[in-house]
Amino acid sequence: MGVWAFYYTCSQEEIDFHRNGKKGVFKDKENIPYFQYTDMGKIWHGLHIFATKGLTDPCQDDLISNAIAGQYHLWGKDEELIENKCWWWDFYSRGYNSNFRVKKISQALNEMDFNKIVPPKHLTISSDRIEVYIKTLEILQEFYQNASANNLAVIVSFG
Repeated sequence: MGVWAFYYTCSQEEIDFHRNGKKGVFKDKENIPYFQYTDMGKIWHGLHIFATKGLTDPCQDDLISNAIAGQYHLWGKDEELIENKCWWWDFYSRGYNSNFRVKKISQALNEMDFNKIVPPKHLTISSDRIEVYIKTLEILQEFYQNASANNLAVIVSFG
């Protein structure tokens, strides 16, 4: 058992729609110029620790952490979640990255040399698992490049 992570692009307008407390389905989905969806399955947490050099929890100020776990919670006030020490997966819910943040994440992923990531010393990760992590980072890198090129936001869904 574990929590799966799914990623999909959306317009910044859809993010704003939900962040402003609107209920229901955002009506303008058909006008998204480039919709993309990918999932990371259950490896997202291990990948997060590997790629962020040991961060076990998402960090709002770390671009690589944001790429994997989102920067903010889509529904509710971020400060309430932080004060209560809750994270997105506690709600089996959604995090997001704004279209502006997506551009920064894409740039950070493009500047990383995935083959030079050194696993944290407290973890023993097999070479096979490292290969899976690197391949997953490459998929995530392409996903964020496409989202950035089309000025789209990203929703990270845990479930």
